[in-house]
Amino acid sequence: MARGFNQLHLNALYDVLNRCYADIEIDTAAKSNEPNAAEEMLEKNAEKYGKFIYIADRGYEKYQLLAFLTENQIKYIIRVKDISSNGILSTMNLKDEEFDLDLGKEITRLQTNEVKRHPEKYVRIMNNQVFRFLPIEEESYYLNFRAVRFKITDDTYECLITNLPGDQFPISVMKELYHQRWGIEGSFRELKYTIGLTEFHGRNIQFLYQEIYARTILYNLCQFIVAAVPSEKSATIHEYRFNFSSAVTNIRQYLAGHIDEEKLILRIKKFLIPIRPGRSFVRNIRSQSAKLFTYRSA
Repeated sequence: MARGFNQLHLNALYDVLNRCYADIEIDTAAKSNEPNAAEEMLEKNAEKYGKFIYIADRGYEKYQLLAFLTENQIKYIIRVKDISSNGILSTMNLKDEEFDLDLGKEITRLQTNEVKRHPEKYVRIMNNQVFRFLPIEEESYYLNFRAVRFKITDDTYECLITNLPGDQFPISVMKELYHQRWGIEGSFRELKYTIGLTEFHGRNIQFLYQEIYARTILYNLCQFIVAAVPSEKSATIHEYRFNFSSAVTNIRQYLAGHIDEEKLILRIKKFLIPIRPGRSFVRNIRSQSAKLFTYRSA
């Protein structure tokens, strides 16, 4: 019999320019719904942040979220599955090449022959499915968007959908904007492995919430401190940045009162690592059980 384990799902709204968390939502894994969490966080933070561009990965490729962003006039860039995969673009009879097209889908609950014959035009949703912008008494809801497809290697493509105008945001700019999201991948890696969010010490859900919030606060604090330390440029082959892992260790020493501010800054400046763009690694995903404090009683 398989051994069970508990999971929580962390949804994060992340400011990629200032490298800090704007909001987080935590759900149990069984109830996790990334697009719904995104709607809740955007509604809470829209007025606070004013004009912004919402950037999301393929887990947010949902008609409900696209309609929400469109109705609320929120600019967005969402990575979607390629035309050969089972996604929004897969039924639209698009050519296997780079493109920048204005497209649309008519979302309906009808089961007519017209709807069945033209999957490139219609999306049928069931009556028990939630789609807030198509009341039961209405026949359809038209959703328009811009689709961009470009090469990332000789034989692979990236697909983005957006409501940004093509004359102001050509494909080259779209690539740069979506690349800004890479900061969230780096921050999650640091939050999980450097700060230690992969391991919990309790099993009660409230204790897990406490650990998640505490480590997220610690991550933000460490980023603010490291960003405030002035860097010194050197004439070397690579550009260098502060070693965040070493900085976190020393910031913990500072918070515990073991070193003063001057020594903290000197230690952060001492440990540098080269910036090597373009490297990639295979992600090793596995379940993680709680690391209990029972050893302390020994």
